[in-house]
Amino acid sequence: MSLPELKRFKEQEAENARHQADGCRTGTGEHCHQGRPLPKALAPSAKRSAVETMVQDHRLSKARACQIAGLSRAALYREPVNRIERDAPVVNALNDTVTLHGRWGFWKCFQRLRYQGHGWNHRRVHRVYCSLKLNLPRRTKKRVITRDRQPLAAPPTVNQVWAPDFMHGTLHDGRKFRLLSVIEAGNRQKYWMPGYSIHWRRRSRS
Repeated sequence: MSLPELKRFKEQEAENARHQADGCRTGTGEHCHQGRPLPKALAPSAKRSAVETMVQDHRLSKARACQIAGLSRAALYREPVNRIERDAPVVNALNDTVTLHGRWGFWKCFQRLRYQGHGWNHRRVHRVYCSLKLNLPRRTKKRVITRDRQPLAAPPTVNQVWAPDFMHGTLHDGRKFRLLSVIEAGNRQKYWMPGYSIHWRRRSRS
């Protein structure tokens, strides 16, 4: 970098720093108050309430209050619309689509609404989609086969049906033991065979 270019670069850098300091001092810069960005703009409803407060409490004119709050006079005189009533058709259409297709995401639901003839903007549909918390993971119930309850068939006499089952555990001193429990289905009497070892063998496929 040559000497004139270096001098011009330093002057530009000093000018940018001066503008940023002036903006921080007046509160109109991009980053003010120790590098923190400016607060977000208020919603129209909050601006409307601020205008009403300035008009009623501080005796300002509506034009001056709208200028301070950053609200147009047309928006001040426009009758506010209830968002719940306005978005009711979008909510009903999304609920119907998600009920039929529970695994669909936002874009598939939006394309289905467009295919059905709705001309809503994708930003509006996404806002309603997030307000319904459809963007969160949805847990579906597991499908369990419904069967008719039948009473347990118990043999009428003893010594007909035996139900074996293998059990294992650990003693207090760490030694392991295995048991073969046999239940007689007639009178539900249990028989224990301690010390029975289990040996698993893989069957050959030949």
